[in-house]
Amino acid sequence: PEYPGLYVMDGSLVPGNVGVNPFVTITALAERNIENIIANDMN
Repeated sequence: PEYPGLYVMDGSLVPGNVGVNPFVTITALAERNIENIIANDMN
């Protein structure tokens, strides 16, 4: 890869229209994913 260790997370994780502002949902998904990334990278 051109940029090792670079992770990109955005609203494309949400499969469809949630009917409200998706900011909190996207933030929660990003926080969960970064915790998993950190845990996996530490191993």
